[in-house]
Amino acid sequence: SWHLLKDRVDALITIHNDRLLNVIQHDTPLLDAFVICDDVLRQAVQGISNLIITPGIINVDFADVKTILEKSGNAMIGLGEVTGNDAQDRVLQAAEKALSSPLLDVDIRDANKALINITGGDDMTLGEAESAVNAISSRIHKNSHIIWGATIDNTLENKAIRVLAVLAGVKPVTESEVKESMDLDSIS
Repeated sequence: SWHLLKDRVDALITIHNDRLLNVIQHDTPLLDAFVICDDVLRQAVQGISNLIITPGIINVDFADVKTILEKSGNAMIGLGEVTGNDAQDRVLQAAEKALSSPLLDVDIRDANKALINITGGDDMTLGEAESAVNAISSRIHKNSHIIWGATIDNTLENKAIRVLAVLAGVKPVTESEVKESMDLDSIS
């Protein structure tokens, strides 16, 4: 169980299978549902590995990942991607998506470390990168250690912008809060 792991790892990211119901239609075949969950996990791991191997304009590397995740306790990885022409809006939407994955059961308000990377085409502005960092930093502890980077990727289509957020020191949501959330989602 994850309770046994938490004292033996630097960072622990927990995803409850029950949360699949929040993102997948109830009539989805079981194997397809787990393929979707695996893809979410793949995107998170790929996001971290891309940080390490892809040089950025404002570079983030393995040492930065280690700084954020070492002895951090509970953590989360969120990835948000948005396409569109409204520069301010797309980056804020991507940041919100990165922070609000329905598969993650954490309260981010007490996060004390954050690694944020913003990826966009060569039309991405410094203001967009700063807006994404500010949007995330305003939602976590005010004294958080924040490392951020920016990467240009001209293979992104439709003026896409991607925000990756790795937050450490998050508070896990209790099982009763997860159940309550799921019950409220089924009502609405």
